[in-house]
Amino acid sequence: IRSLFLCLSLSFFFVFFFLFFPSCFFLSFLVFWIFFFLQKLAICSTALLSRLSIGFEPPLPPFKVRERETKKKKGATFFFCLLLFFLASTSAMAESSVIEHEAKAEHVIHCFETLLCYFDNVKGPGPVFQDAYCPLFVTWKKKARVGNEEPRLRGCIGTLEPKDLHSSLGEYALISALRDRRFNPIDVKEVQSLLCTVSLLTNFERNLTWLDWEVGKHGMIIEFEDPSSSVSLSATYLPEVAQQQGWTKQECIDSLIQKAGYYGKVTEDIRRKIRLTRYQSSLCTMSYQDYIMMKESN
Repeated sequence: IRSLFLCLSLSFFFVFFFLFFPSCFFLSFLVFWIFFFLQKLAICSTALLSRLSIGFEPPLPPFKVRERETKKKKGATFFFCLLLFFLASTSAMAESSVIEHEAKAEHVIHCFETLLCYFDNVKGPGPVFQDAYCPLFVTWKKKARVGNEEPRLRGCIGTLEPKDLHSSLGEYALISALRDRRFNPIDVKEVQSLLCTVSLLTNFERNLTWLDWEVGKHGMIIEFEDPSSSVSLSATYLPEVAQQQGWTKQECIDSLIQKAGYYGKVTEDIRRKIRLTRYQSSLCTMSYQDYIMMKESN
């Protein structure tokens, strides 16, 4: 019965981690069996030493033998419980830091080619990268004429809903370049000065407070109600925004509240009522000159 219970417990454990922590499953599996065999090796070594010492020590009474076996079984049970707890905690922490989808040069090349095909009035390119299903953003910036100036934003649009990359990346490359209402559409004469960044979003964690995020690591989505009209408002910043602007957490959240459409005084009460979702992203940035070099090298 005890062996059956142990087998069922282990089966449940590994099925659970395979379903909910797939990126850490094989690591957890390997670590588990390493500890398992080390523990069995320790038990076998103890038994071997006990047998070798039979001729040198007086035999133990039967009740002492049963007591020793009981202690061994309790120790093994405790070991397995401790190991399962260790794997559960480390796998969960590792999973939260793993970037599930990685932005690559192929994604940015696809954005440049889609924009160039639009200007040439020809059909856009087919995707040559692996498909994925995730939220994404495409950002276009224009390099400054003076070398030490920061590139100027020309468009940044994406979606927080998971999308199929093969069908959506080119679409959002054009929407960001041509339909961002904050800017005039990008002109063909600007292409040689452009920088393109593809952001793939992952690791969403919901129902947090306005302080539960790290500058430079997390993007955030805030949701709150306008206290004067009870209208629901929301907005997001990508993970790199706060660090690039040199903001503190409070400065970033206050700016995000205004971006959401609230222009009244930002109070601590409004911040406390924010429902925050944090996420991480994988970025790949490339200039037009880098794009040309990669195309020529391929």
